[in-house]
Amino acid sequence: PFSMNIDKSKYQLLFKPIGIRFLSSSEYEIFFDEDFSRVSVQKYSDRSRSSFDIAAGTFPKKYKFGEIVQLPFMNFTIEIRDGNSPDPGSEYYVVFQNFDAIVNSYKNSLSVRPISKGSSVLRLALTGTNKSKIVDFLNATTEILRKTELERKNLYATKTIEFIDNQLENVTRDLKDVQSELNDFRKKSKVFNIETESSELTTKLQESDIRKNQEESKLSYLNSMEQYLRTKTDYTNIAAPSSVGIVEPNIVASVQRITALAIERQNLEYTTREGSIRFKDIDRRIDAEKNVLLETIGITKSTIRSQLSFINRDIGRLESQVSKLPEDQQQLLRIQRKYNLSEETYNVFQAKKGEAAVVKAANVSDINVIDEAKDIGIGLIGPNKSLNYLIALFVGSLIPLVYIFLTVFFDNNIHGPQEIERLTKIPILGSVGRSKVGHNLVVFEKPKSAISEAFRSIRSGLQYIYKKQNIEGTKTVMVTSSVSGEGKTFCSMNIATVFALTDKKTVLVGLDLRKPKIFGDFNLENNIGAVNY
Repeated sequence: PFSMNIDKSKYQLLFKPIGIRFLSSSEYEIFFDEDFSRVSVQKYSDRSRSSFDIAAGTFPKKYKFGEIVQLPFMNFTIEIRDGNSPDPGSEYYVVFQNFDAIVNSYKNSLSVRPISKGSSVLRLALTGTNKSKIVDFLNATTEILRKTELERKNLYATKTIEFIDNQLENVTRDLKDVQSELNDFRKKSKVFNIETESSELTTKLQESDIRKNQEESKLSYLNSMEQYLRTKTDYTNIAAPSSVGIVEPNIVASVQRITALAIERQNLEYTTREGSIRFKDIDRRIDAEKNVLLETIGITKSTIRSQLSFINRDIGRLESQVSKLPEDQQQLLRIQRKYNLSEETYNVFQAKKGEAAVVKAANVSDINVIDEAKDIGIGLIGPNKSLNYLIALFVGSLIPLVYIFLTVFFDNNIHGPQEIERLTKIPILGSVGRSKVGHNLVVFEKPKSAISEAFRSIRSGLQYIYKKQNIEGTKTVMVTSSVSGEGKTFCSMNIATVFALTDKKTVLVGLDLRKPKIFGDFNLENNIGAVNY
């Protein structure tokens, strides 16, 4: 129901929802739902950023509709739209976003593609959640592009007209001064016309003066352009050389190319980071064109100076003839020359201005909109539920499969005797589980435990091997491994014990010279060991 007109040249609050509550048909208040002391702001005219402190108790704050809200961090005016009446108590929220962030979001979402390969017709597409907003954005974008293209084409003519207007202002002032001087002289001297015998001399002088003025205008223009090219970096404001009668093809073409490149660089600043390859390429082309133009200007200036010397000699010869005329005729001729020169210059500039205006009026934009963006009632283009379900099913299946594969691939544990039999040729006598008893003599202390049964199974396996291989007499069993803590002592003690329990004479020899342990479980002294023999 209302419109907000912001002042782009002043700072606006960023990212914070600005609450607007209607109090009556003529009054509203600004409030915030949260308290904050420091805020970020941006000036949209030049995109500069800053921050401000907000004193406690500043809001809520009342304003009249149409009254300017002028604060260090907010500058706008709220007006009621025609045909709308605010409901007292109704609330609205407005949020200002970072200009660059919004531009980047649209730039990333906007698709520009030719309708076919090599076609000059482009299709603009934008996706979003608000169809009306998308339609307005696309149509506004094409309209701005059309106007920008036309302004770019008209810039050359516009700058030329501005240059001519400045020159006309000076010439008009000079023409008025000379006319006043001529009138004053005629009143005082009572000499109104140049004598007949001097008319031919006057005509020749006038022609020479016009030629001299034209060449001096060209020289002045070239000097100004040379200074401009050497000291400035923005080359979009160069007036057309034809405005002062310079028709040298190389100069005219170079100025047009430099201006076009400068405009292209200026437009590139909105979409490309400074210092990118595209900027460097344009700068290189501008510098190359500028160097060529400066060289051409130097040659043309030398030619103009030669022509001026020739013209000045003609004028000097004619003025020597004028000096033979009566004094009053000489003065009248001098003033008349100035007047005729100013008048001719004025007419020339008026004609050049007309030519530039015709060129500007004849320009049309190269951008044509074939089909404007419009809402034709098509439904959602996303999300694609079927595709999303397929992706979800694929990802849902892929994750456990990958987990299972990685688990199996990196698994370096032995999960059963079958793995050892499959990977090696070593026979397995039996397997012993992990003991949860607090001592090593499990077979003796817990004869009915599963571990004791495992060692009895190992004993039976050894007896079967001895019998199968016809091993008689004393048997020797060595228990060893390459890493400590794998159960060498535990297994050797219980294997020896399980044989001893069958009334077999058993000798248990501990050969761990670094960390002997067996003596402790049997309550023996460790004074004498294997190294004593």
